[in-house]
Amino acid sequence: MGQTQVADAAGTAPPGKGRAATAAAYGVACAAHLIVAGLVIGGLTLIVFGWATIVQPVIGLVLLGVAAQLRPRLGTLASDWPTLRRGQAPALFTLLDAVADEVGERRVDAVRITSDFAVRASAHGVRRHRVLDIGLPLWVTSRPEQRVAALAQELAYFGGDVRRGTLVGTALTSLNGGTELAAARAEAPAGIWTAAPGAPHADEMSEATRDFKKRGRIVNYVLWIPQLVMKGLTRALLRLTVPAALYAEFRADAEAARVASTPAVVALLRDRRSADSVCTETHRLAVATRTFGRGEAVRNAERDFWTKVADHAATLPGRAPDGPADTDADDPRVARLSQETGRPATVTLGAVEADAVEGELEEARRLVARKVIQECVLG
Repeated sequence: MGQTQVADAAGTAPPGKGRAATAAAYGVACAAHLIVAGLVIGGLTLIVFGWATIVQPVIGLVLLGVAAQLRPRLGTLASDWPTLRRGQAPALFTLLDAVADEVGERRVDAVRITSDFAVRASAHGVRRHRVLDIGLPLWVTSRPEQRVAALAQELAYFGGDVRRGTLVGTALTSLNGGTELAAARAEAPAGIWTAAPGAPHADEMSEATRDFKKRGRIVNYVLWIPQLVMKGLTRALLRLTVPAALYAEFRADAEAARVASTPAVVALLRDRRSADSVCTETHRLAVATRTFGRGEAVRNAERDFWTKVADHAATLPGRAPDGPADTDADDPRVARLSQETGRPATVTLGAVEADAVEGELEEARRLVARKVIQECVLG
C-alpha cells in the first residue's frame, strides 16, 4: 500500500505535509536535547571558571542537577517479569526472526513475558537493543495466526513510529522529566504545624511559617516559565507527530495483513475489544486464588491459571472466528482491512511450532501467574 493510500485511509494530511510536520518534530526534539546540553555546558562552566566565588559553583551544581533530571532515559532490561534470551527459547525466537525479517525490521534481542493485554516493543541502552513484551492475557486468548499478526503489527509499528524512535522518543522522556521536576515545586504541606496562640515561641513559629510559604510562592513563580516551556514543547512534539503516527499505524496493519493474512489481523483487532473483560476475569481469578487457595491448590492454580483465562475468553460474544461484525464501522482500521482482498500468510505458526513455543513459555506462564496471584495487579 502506498503512502498516499495510507494517509487517505487515516484521514491525515497529504504525505508532503506529513513529512514537513515530521521534519518540524525532529527540529523540536533537537531543541529539547540542546537545552539539556546547554544546561550541562553552562553548569560546568560556572563551576570551573567561577570556582573563586561561592555563588557561581552553586548555580552550576543546580544547573547540572536540572540537566540530570532532563537527561534522555535510555531504558534498561531490568524487570520483575520473566525474560527469555535466544538460547532459552529457540522456537519462539525463530518465529520472531521470521516475522521481523518479513516486515523488514531489526530482530528482537530479548522477550519479556508480562500480564498486559498487549504485545509491545521497546529499545534500551546506548546500542538500543530491542526487547519485546508479550502479554499473556492477549497471547493465550489468541489463535496462532492472530499471534503472528500481533507480532508483525507491533514490530512494524515500532519501526515506523517516530514517537518511539531514538531522537523524538528520548526528547519526549526528557521533556516529561522536566515537567515532573517543575511540577514538584515547593509548597507548604496541607497539615503544616502551627503554634497555638500564647504558646512558647508562637510568634517565631508563625513568622517561620509565613517565610516558608513565601519561599514556596517564589519557587512556584520561578518554575512556572520552565514548566510552561516543557509542556509547550511536549504538546508540539505530540501534535507534529500525529500524521507520522497514524501512517505508522496503518502501515503496521498492512504489513501484518501481508505477513499473517488479512482475516488474522481483522480477528485480532476485533478480539482486542474484549481486553477489559479478559483483564477483569484475570484479576478475579487472582483474587479468588489468593483468598481461598492454600498450598497445593495455589500451585495447581498457577499451572491452570492461563487456561482458565483462555476458556473465559472463548465464551465471550464476538470472539468466534466468524463472530459478529456489526461494530466494525466504528473502527476504521477494521473497516478498511475488511474491504481488502485476503492474501495468504507469508509466516505461519503450525501445530508443531506452536507446541514448541508453548513448551518454552511454560515456566514463564507459571511465574507470571504466581506474580499476578500474589500481587493481584496487572501490568
